[in-house]
Amino acid sequence: MPLHPQAEAWLQAAIDARIPPLDTMAPEEARLLRMEQRVRWNLQPDPHIMVENRTVPGPVDSIPIRVYRPKRDPPHSDIRA
Repeated sequence: MPLHPQAEAWLQAAIDARIPPLDTMAPEEARLLRMEQRVRWNLQPDPHIMVENRTVPGPVDSIPIRVYRPKRDPPHSDIRA
């Protein structure tokens, strides 16, 4: 099965930019690289996704989490996942 054209373009851009595989980087490097790519490739957040930053109780302190959900148009906006 062929790749979706957008996925293929993204992979080709990564190859052209000589981006090393993410599993060879420290997490901090990979995060920074991702931020730089968003700026360089002018990637915008998906307008159909709602992002919420929350915390959950941890063994010592609260643990930050990020919840991604699709945005829904009324009348479906009252449906809770």
